[in-house]
Amino acid sequence: MKRLFTLLALTLTGVPALAGSNSHEAHLNLIRTAEEVVEVRVNPVDCWEMDNTYGYYWGAKKLLVICQQNARRANVHTLWTEEDYDTLRHEVHHLIQDCSVGEAGDLQTGVFFDNREDYNNFVSGAIPPNTVNNIRSAYSDKEARDIEMEVEAFAVASAISAETLAGVVTKVCTK
Repeated sequence: MKRLFTLLALTLTGVPALAGSNSHEAHLNLIRTAEEVVEVRVNPVDCWEMDNTYGYYWGAKKLLVICQQNARRANVHTLWTEEDYDTLRHEVHHLIQDCSVGEAGDLQTGVFFDNREDYNNFVSGAIPPNTVNNIRSAYSDKEARDIEMEVEAFAVASAISAETLAGVVTKVCTK
């Protein structure tokens, strides 16, 4: 049932056009909403210890990390870029994937769109085929399921607003 409500929230957004608000305040609200479920860190020391890391979601630790593009010091926010916002939406979708199978931190996760046709339609409407191929290539050392979860998260980040994602987190991840 959680997936049905979330699917409705995502598909009613007018993909691929972003619906809802993608303002700075909407992204700050998305962080606050995610913080109701997991710990959110912006620019932790990890960001400088890992190459090419924009962010990550670590379900087992209930941790969502954003490494801002223009960060200069650990644990200090800087001016948010469009790439930073995109990363936040991407990582929050991994949280949603975690919650939609079980609950955050239970080590159960999977693609949100469990119907292959819905998944393909959503992805193809959100990101071009060459982007999908690039994502699959970049994650080729991962299991097929993990690759599809990444593709889905990139598509969501591209097509779904921060405002909509905050609503989905509330519906799917909070009791």
